[in-house]
Amino acid sequence: MNLYVLEVEGEEPLAERAKKVPLSEDLDDMVQRAESNPNAIIYGTFHCYPRNEA
Repeated sequence: MNLYVLEVEGEEPLAERAKKVPLSEDLDDMVQRAESNPNAIIYGTFHCYPRNEA
């Protein structure tokens, strides 16, 4: 698909993010899979789309 990361904003460790806001179901699932298998590589996708407040 030839996709590239153009920009990363607001990156922080998951533990810090979880202190601020509740984790989504998808993200919580990824955390549980990673904790149950620390040698695994867990891939996920996070999308942020600009929106018009009009």
